[in-house]
Amino acid sequence: MSWTSTRTSGAAIPGLCAALVAFCACASTEPVRLPPITETATQLTLPGKFVWLDLVTGDLAVTKHFYGELFGWKFEEDADYLTVLHRGSPIAGVVLMDPDGAAKSSAWIGSLSVVDVDRAAEIVRAGGGAVERGPIDAVGRGRAALVRDPGGAHLMLLHASSGDPPDVEPSMGGWLWRELWTRDATEALAFYGSLASYDERPAAFDGYRYVVLEQAGRPRAAIVEAPMEKVDPLWLPYVRVEDPAAMVARAGRLGATVILQDEDAAILLDPSGAAFGVQRWSPKPDAGEAGQ
Repeated sequence: MSWTSTRTSGAAIPGLCAALVAFCACASTEPVRLPPITETATQLTLPGKFVWLDLVTGDLAVTKHFYGELFGWKFEEDADYLTVLHRGSPIAGVVLMDPDGAAKSSAWIGSLSVVDVDRAAEIVRAGGGAVERGPIDAVGRGRAALVRDPGGAHLMLLHASSGDPPDVEPSMGGWLWRELWTRDATEALAFYGSLASYDERPAAFDGYRYVVLEQAGRPRAAIVEAPMEKVDPLWLPYVRVEDPAAMVARAGRLGATVILQDEDAAILLDPSGAAFGVQRWSPKPDAGEAGQ
């Protein structure tokens, strides 16, 4: 993979902290209520797998139009929460940030499956990270905590009450992959190895340090040491697409900004500023499936 930057000079992928805190903050003492991440209970717990994504955004109408036109996603509203449907199944959520709050930019928030959220939160603290919010019980969703790794990247720890979605081959227009873009891969590998007991497999990536995180031979995510000063450390989600160039062109017409691009993948900002990627991918029988 050989990236070409199309980023405007001085632009930056927005910081995530404010948006994430806005998503988790709750001034009320009432229990948090969120829809489950699976249509039916699975009784599965797949620790180390990213099992869900939530988008914090400042404009629900723009978000629905952009992702609906780009990937054909549908949206199901439940109070102030939108569930994203792909081919009829839930794959993500969308929540409106508080216009009077501190959050000024949108962000995708990944949820990592853990067996014990409270114990995982302690591992985060011991490993040099921080717990920003929780652990809390979200009725319908499970037990969760918003955490920050030592490099500053945020994610949710989640033990889903409905169970985790099973491993399947990623579908076109569905989630394909997760990458941590960080400035210190050695620190990140030690941290996530303690948190989720991953095995490490180095891979080639245009001169950057790139390490695939695996469990029992199944790729779950990757860590990229990205020497890009204007990119805040973040977990970046990718959507599987058939033709990245055509998808980038369509996204541009819908108001997206292209950050990096090559023939097989691209990183973009949606119209509200949330970063995500698109990628062409074909399964290899001897390499396992992508992290789904």
